[in-house]
Amino acid sequence: MSNNELQILAVALGLGFLVGLQREKAASQLAGIRTFPLISLMGAMTGFLAQEFGGWLIAASFVSLAVIILSANWAKYNKTSYFFPQSLTKH
Repeated sequence: MSNNELQILAVALGLGFLVGLQREKAASQLAGIRTFPLISLMGAMTGFLAQEFGGWLIAASFVSLAVIILSANWAKYNKTSYFFPQSLTKH
């Protein structure tokens, strides 16, 4: 990995962090300071990989991100969790 690619990843991480920080300050329920840097890194890495493997990877990345966001919102509104048993989520 070259310096240019590392700089692009660092800029993506920094911009995602700034957007996440702003969303935390605005008390957004959508996403926050951890989510936006991960999404921006995923976008930058998808761009790198798409240069090598083709544009289908960008479409696959968008679809996978949409599935993750939709399933998280569905679980939040239905008060269910597929990741943790109910005994661990109740206090």
